[in-house]
Amino acid sequence: MHDGQTTTDEQLLRDYCTRRDEAAFAQLVQRHLNLVFSTALRLLGDRSAAEEIAQNVFISLARKAASIRPDAGLAGWLHRAAILEARLRQRTDLRRQSREDLAAQLGTTMTTPDEPDDLPFTLLDDALLELPEKDRRTLLLRYFEQRPFRDIANTLGIGEDTAQKRTSRALEALAGILRRRGATTITGALAAKTLEAAALSIAPTQLATSITSIALAAAVATSSATTLAIFAAKIMTLTKTQTAAACLLLAAAPVGYQWHAASELRQAAADAARDLASITEALARAEADAKAATRRLEATSTRLAETRSLLRRANDQISTAASTPEASLYLWSDTASHVRVPKSLVPSLRLSGSIPLPTSPGFKPVIRAIDAVDATGDLSEPLTEALGITPEEAAAISEAFALTASVLEQQVHANAYLTNQVPAQFRTDGNPAAALVTPALPDRGEALRETLRQSLTTALGTERAAVVWQQGKQTFEREFNQFGGVGRIQAVVFNGPGNLALWNATLDAEGSISSWGNAGGNLSLDTFPARLQPIVAEWLTPSPDNQP
Repeated sequence: MHDGQTTTDEQLLRDYCTRRDEAAFAQLVQRHLNLVFSTALRLLGDRSAAEEIAQNVFISLARKAASIRPDAGLAGWLHRAAILEARLRQRTDLRRQSREDLAAQLGTTMTTPDEPDDLPFTLLDDALLELPEKDRRTLLLRYFEQRPFRDIANTLGIGEDTAQKRTSRALEALAGILRRRGATTITGALAAKTLEAAALSIAPTQLATSITSIALAAAVATSSATTLAIFAAKIMTLTKTQTAAACLLLAAAPVGYQWHAASELRQAAADAARDLASITEALARAEADAKAATRRLEATSTRLAETRSLLRRANDQISTAASTPEASLYLWSDTASHVRVPKSLVPSLRLSGSIPLPTSPGFKPVIRAIDAVDATGDLSEPLTEALGITPEEAAAISEAFALTASVLEQQVHANAYLTNQVPAQFRTDGNPAAALVTPALPDRGEALRETLRQSLTTALGTERAAVVWQQGKQTFEREFNQFGGVGRIQAVVFNGPGNLALWNATLDAEGSISSWGNAGGNLSLDTFPARLQPIVAEWLTPSPDNQP
């Protein structure tokens, strides 16, 4: 019996190779299927094709298991095999290539380059192959197989802290490769987000079972063919006398076997006839699909011509409008206090404010950006001026935010609880620690979100409320915790007087930590959540029992 992640890939491979342990192979498929499936889906963009690629990769694993080095890492081998299979599929997909060539000949030029956020995603697999094997294996285990650092450390034979540091270094190295390949704004944190997004593709539930059966059957068939070849080789080494004896034995076989063989041939001919009919029908359907695709391309070409005609008329109208007396209102003037921009550009603007920070004499002034919308509903000066917010509207916005904060605080207080069980990621070194755990409240949080949005719409109208909502996304995420939509852990560790540590972490849907950050040093009491402040105050009270 194999116990989940406690059995390593190397042990499972060894059991399968030495004893043909089908349960061990099934566990390998279950453990690594999402890695192979998501890689193929990312490269091909088609779930059916990704399932076929996953099946081929595990068939190859079943046949070549004995040749895989145990210390090389099975996750890395499977990732590379999935990439090679997907690229082979792309090269042989002649039908898609002919369709793209036909689109190019008809002048369909409306495709656009990848957005900056999509570029790291498309370059991800090639960048992973460029990493050193130990770094690639670490990232595959952490993000694609979602292993905790303790499991990664056991698998790689290193300490848990070393596993965390290796993951951070590997993320920075991956970000560097992505930047060299064109994703110029990528960082280690964004590389981690890209890996998390890439691992979201989950294989169908029944796929692991079907792939296991097919791969094991293919491996048995390959083994049988090998055995037959060995038997034929042995026949060729017999002496003349031995060969004659063998011929006599074969000649003595029952004549009924020939009738059985003839029956099988007739059955095979009937099966072939049915297969030919199916192929003929499939070809007819393919021809019909090709004709339909040609008609769609022709329609697209017609619409493209119409769009170009509309664009020419729009340009003519713009030229005519530029000669009117009001045209100057839409042009940039160095003396004007305002310029007009289309409403479609407003969501892409960052209308945050700024405040000067005190500095020592002789130092360059420091300006700190502040949120466009803060947790109390106050709007920055640029946002207020851009939307023309009146004092009455500003008061209505603040009232809506205050009500939202009050209701959310009541919900959090009713569901949050204190514990001294601090997650292992928060390093305590055996010192006193406490944590405030706030579970996710997705249903009530969604209702609270809609209430606030409706209040803003009532006060400002649909368009201006949408701008305020878009500008306040960071505040909603940070201050309102996505309206309670995600769980949170806030932990404090007492390392000694003047040396406190505050950890903030978010929880995923399964209750596991997805990200965290910390601050440390001589932190003031009001830095901590209200329900943790009495505990911190007790630690800071001089007493022999409170010393670490």
